[in-house]
Amino acid sequence: MIHSEKVPSPTLAEVFEIYRNEGIEKGIEKGRLEERRNLACELIREKFSNEKIARMTKLSIEDVIELRRKL
Repeated sequence: MIHSEKVPSPTLAEVFEIYRNEGIEKGIEKGRLEERRNLACELIREKFSNEKIARMTKLSIEDVIELRRKL
């Protein structure tokens, strides 16, 4: 006879906590991206090259070009 141990299902509170933490992490990442874009805009205003801005901010060249177009 095989004895299987039943794993308890998470409580509703635990599920909400998991989703809350995922939401917080997504929000933090979104904030970091926004800060990198803000820095890129400042560097664009200071006449840095697209390549240098991309390297410094870890944004793609395409993102930098799009930001430059919008300014």
